[in-house]
Amino acid sequence: WGSAHQPRFLAKPDPSNSNHRLRISRRNSLCQCYEAIVKHTAIAMTATLRPPPRILLLTLDAFNTIFHPRQHVALQYTEIAKASGFISQNVTPESVQAAFKVAYKRETASRPNYGRNTPGFGGPREWWANVIRGCFARVHTGKNELEGVSETRAIQEVPDSLVAHLLRRFESKEGYTLFEDVESFFGRLNSWKKELQERKKAGCLREGDVQNVIVGVVSNSDDRVSPILNSLGLSVGNAWADSGELLPRASSSIPTGEAQLNDVDFIVTSYEAGEEKPHRHIFDVAKTRAKEHLLVTDPSSEVDGRWRRIHIGDDHGDDYQGAINAGWESFLLLRDGMDYLPGTDHRAIGSDVKTLHSLTDLYTQLNQR
Repeated sequence: WGSAHQPRFLAKPDPSNSNHRLRISRRNSLCQCYEAIVKHTAIAMTATLRPPPRILLLTLDAFNTIFHPRQHVALQYTEIAKASGFISQNVTPESVQAAFKVAYKRETASRPNYGRNTPGFGGPREWWANVIRGCFARVHTGKNELEGVSETRAIQEVPDSLVAHLLRRFESKEGYTLFEDVESFFGRLNSWKKELQERKKAGCLREGDVQNVIVGVVSNSDDRVSPILNSLGLSVGNAWADSGELLPRASSSIPTGEAQLNDVDFIVTSYEAGEEKPHRHIFDVAKTRAKEHLLVTDPSSEVDGRWRRIHIGDDHGDDYQGAINAGWESFLLLRDGMDYLPGTDHRAIGSDVKTLHSLTDLYTQLNQR
């Protein structure tokens, strides 16, 4: 066999040959398609074989998700300050709003998270008192920029009675009200929880059924959330704080193994958790809190079993993305006609974001008609 008579199948491929390059390209494409099919099949098989979750943890944001101000906050501030005689009847809510923003921004910068980590500080009530005094010091003097002695004197002139009135108002139904869909949402939720309790007692829960539903509130706020919810007619489970993380305290009136049907089983605030949403830590605290709650109310459950965790809130970054990054499912609540904060542009939100237009829409997503 001479080189001139070498069979074609022994000929060395020419990399510069266009037919050769086309064959290589087709082969690579087929390999990529095959790998994609294998990967997709593996994911589908895993999803099919994975047992369904037995415990549903559902958490909600508080402000602008469950409740909202009865009137614009600046309007309420203005009306109360005028009634006290501290500011002129000519002062507008717009000027109060501008002063409030300055005071709020300064207090946030000097004492983040309601002064949580500020040594010797008096906590959320003192934090909000500083905001109120700073706001009305600016309104009273007509100057948003106050410094040094002039600021100290202006702040001292704000009546303690005005500060106390506003603090009381915004920790109860005087300052806030529920959204229209909230009562029906929690009504259906409690009916579902009661049904699960009864079916569990009767021993008729099937393998694929959810066994427990735990409801929490995760809020970038302080300890006023619980009294606000109670004042608005929602029942809240017992909770206490230790080292910045919420832990459960079983009520002596609740028999072991029988869950009390509260609207909200627990609350985690950024002040108590030590971190604000979207930080993962606050969602991790909620997970721990839910497990502890389950140990108290249903010791027979597998606490480390199959969980489904869902968070609902109105803020794309803090609520939706924060929960997703923590490994949860999430829904962004976009109520129709809602007056969102200036600068919020929900048109920029991607089509892959799961949204609700009402809290009750969640039942469709959970196949709970």
